[in-house]
Formats: sequence, structure tokens, C-alpha cells
Amino acid sequence: MLLLASVIFANCSKSNQTPDQTPDSHLEIPKLIVGEWVYDAPEIDRWETVKFLSNMSFSYSVFVQQPYISLDAAPGSYSFTTADSKHIYVTYYNINGQTNYQDLEVKSIKKYEMMLEFTSDVGAYVGEFTYNKLVKKIDLNIRDTESLDYALLLGDVGIKGFSTKNSDKIKVDAQTGSITVLDKTGLAYVYIDTDDGVAAVQITITDPDNLFPDYTNAFLMTPNQIRETWGKYNTEYANAIFYPLHGNNYASAVKIILNQDNSVDYIQVDLKNPISQSSHENAINDFLNSKYDFYYIDNGWYVYFDHSRPFTLPLLVCYSPTLNIVQYLVISAE
Repeated sequence: MLLLASVIFANCSKSNQTPDQTPDSHLEIPKLIVGEWVYDAPEIDRWETVKFLSNMSFSYSVFVQQPYISLDAAPGSYSFTTADSKHIYVTYYNINGQTNYQDLEVKSIKKYEMMLEFTSDVGAYVGEFTYNKLVKKIDLNIRDTESLDYALLLGDVGIKGFSTKNSDKIKVDAQTGSITVLDKTGLAYVYIDTDDGVAAVQITITDPDNLFPDYTNAFLMTPNQIRETWGKYNTEYANAIFYPLHGNNYASAVKIILNQDNSVDYIQVDLKNPISQSSHENAINDFLNSKYDFYYIDNGWYVYFDHSRPFTLPLLVCYSPTLNIVQYLVISAE
């Protein structure tokens, strides 16, 4: 499935928004395009960012739940190929280390919103898609509230209102833009409708008590109950219920592995590759120590017991920094 990363740029979804300003100057686009832009389509479980820097560096990130694709800030470069700067040639490295190529045309652009037309590397028309400029990134905990100074953030641009596409994670006051975080972690966006396009504020929502979501109640459920409890999942694994995690700082996915009798065999959390192995390992062990009883270290595995469920057998919690996974297993009575 990692091979899909080589074609991710040609698989965007059609946007319903259409900026109405067409660039007229070859100087306007190179100035306006600098920055990070987001395309967030939770209705189809697709998210992307493109980042253009003034030194002609480029990066691309994508998350798709089905089929599962995840690429984080793939580095590359870009260049303008026509005198009017409307046509852009970008390159970036996919997850396999291969170079991808893409032709873009700027169909319209404002300060906070742009429409790009995509053409595949073989010259096939893909479509036109609208991106919103990221003007701020903030971190909030579940159940937090926040009021941003949008006038200070955006300057003298006129603000028409506020909205979000992530109503499962946040509530946004349409008049003031005040934010109320719900009980779900991950990424969410506040969209600011202005006289110069729709800007975006990115919110990374975390649970201070859990570095990554706790799916261990799945041991007490049937597969259908699991799907009803946690919602959308990836169906690529025949013997597992697979939940990709988007916007979590430590984990990339949770796999609930099923037995032949369709009961839960074990649960595995796939961790992200750390920038700093020692600090990553320390943070995860501190988290596991705060929740479970440390038992011993065996062949590089940190082993813990979970006694949190009275009248049931304890869980064995095993963390391997080498394999970069955490596994939860029911201790057998035999």
C-alpha cells in the first residue's frame, strides 16, 4: 500500500469552493503562494497540505483513510515554468524515496485561498481543487475552550464569519470564532471567511491522560460493537479492524487483531518513527508507567500489567522501542 504514495498528488477530491480572483501579474503569484495551505475533506477522509517557501523549497503531506496513505512533509522543490507564473512544476520524495513530479496551474488566488488545477505526470487532467492558507497552529486539550484574537492575527482584512468541517471534534461560534473542544483527539480547523479568501487555523487536539487513544475495551466487544463504538475504519486487513490515527504525535495506527473465532486476539498500536529515539522512548514509558504496573524488561520489551478491570483477567501491555509498537494481550487463565 506504500506504493500508493507515488500517485497521491493525482488523487485529490473536487472542492466545492471557487475563489473568484484570477491572478493578473507575474509578480503576484510568487508572493501570494508562499506559505502552508491545507485541503481538508473529512467527508471523504482525505487531508493534504502543500507548503511553498520563498527559497523554492516545497513539501507535501497527505492522509487518506481508505486506501491508507500517510506522508508527512515530503521534501521537494518547485519552479515557475511560464512568464506569468501561473504554471508550476513541483517535485517531492515519496515514502519509498522515489521522486514524484507534478504540473500545477494557479487558476485563481487570494491572500488566504487558492485554486490549483492538477495535471498528472503523463499529462492527464486530474481536476481543480481549493486550498486554504494556514495562518496559525495551536495545541488544545480535549474539553478546552479558546478565543483567538482574529483581528490581530489577520490584520485589517474584513472578517465575515467562522465555521468548521470538524464538528465531531470542535464547536465554533459563527460570529466570534470562539472554540469549544469536544472529547475527540486529532486535527481540526477553524475557517475564517474574509474579504480576501478563507483562511484556516489548525488545532491539534490531545488528551493529557493518554498519549494515544485507548482501545482496550475492544476485548469486551464483538467486532460489530467495535465498529459501532469507534466508527470509520480501514478495511484492507481481513483479520483486523484497522484505525489509522491522524494528528496524533506518537501513534500512526491501531490494529485490533481478530482470532479465527472472530474474537479479539490482541491490540497493536503502531508508533511513529521518532525524531529523537531517547525522548520518544522516555515519554512512552512515562505514560505506560502512569497507567500500568511495570513488571520487567525482557529481550528489549518493556512489560506492564493492567489491573484496571476488576473481576477480569489483567492485560499484558508490552512496548518495544525497537519494533516501535505497543501490544495489549489478555493473560490466559491456562
